[in-house]
Amino acid sequence: MQQTEALAERVCGAVPSSILARSLGGADFPKTDTSPNAIGLGYARDVDISPIPLQRAAAEGCRAGVRSQQDDAPRSEASEPTGATVTPSREVLQRSPYMGLACPTPNSFACDRVGLAVWLRDPAAEVHAAIADQDFDLRVPKHYGGRQQTYFTGYLQPAGLVNGPLQIEPDASGDRWIGRDPVSAPVRLEIVHGGGEITVTEVEVDLFGGFG
Repeated sequence: MQQTEALAERVCGAVPSSILARSLGGADFPKTDTSPNAIGLGYARDVDISPIPLQRAAAEGCRAGVRSQQDDAPRSEASEPTGATVTPSREVLQRSPYMGLACPTPNSFACDRVGLAVWLRDPAAEVHAAIADQDFDLRVPKHYGGRQQTYFTGYLQPAGLVNGPLQIEPDASGDRWIGRDPVSAPVRLEIVHGGGEITVTEVEVDLFGGFG
């Protein structure tokens, strides 16, 4: 992740912003979907950059393009399980994963615990997740019984909500957070299929104020 950001800065920082602005001047940038349905379903957030100056928007667009190319590039096999196939998240997931605070008190991050839910396109035998090199297992919820294993949930504690990869700023005194200052993190998923095949994918996931 840090290497990708450094590459984006080197590439885009070397191109005059006026050139970037001309090349991206007619681009349509995505808008943030803040509808209750989108928030409740945990869809990945699109950033609305239309109010900021065009040159800055163009530079951000350049950096996003570099990141996208890096994300789509083949990853080193040495970092993946033997025989694993690295696949874009859109080909593996039905929809964006959902991640939320999972403390006994609503909207509190005092317990430093988050829950993660994923919806797969195809059934799997096992799903393992990682946030900033912290690994944890996902399981089919007990109340799903014998249904197809495409919905998995799990919990990470400690999650780094205070001084880690998911660090958040309280919305009020104490440990209350309702999402005014958005937080997200790259989540790596290792999906083990019934025949033993392994699929690996990574997706940016927004954090929400509650789980379950």
